[in-house]
Amino acid sequence: MKKLGKVLESLIEKNKSLERLKIFSIVTAWKEIVGEKIAMKAKVYDFKNGELIIVCSDPMWRMEIELRKDFLVKKMNEHIGKELIKKIKIWRGYYGK
Repeated sequence: MKKLGKVLESLIEKNKSLERLKIFSIVTAWKEIVGEKIAMKAKVYDFKNGELIIVCSDPMWRMEIELRKDFLVKKMNEHIGKELIKKIKIWRGYYGK
């Protein structure tokens, strides 16, 4: 018989793996979720503690994403079927193609 602590630890790890898979599904469907224009200028960089980090090199598109943050969070959470993303942070930078 397993100790309760071990069982809970296992469930937490499985939940983290499931969250990572859900975030990966956003990365793979990025263009469909945000649209072609934003997808050409920005990409998902990381996800930590409910915060999705996006890298964008173009100042105009960074502003556009900033203005659409609430809508994008809602759309991404709908895509993954869970309110996993709490906010978006936009970093300036070049990510290549």
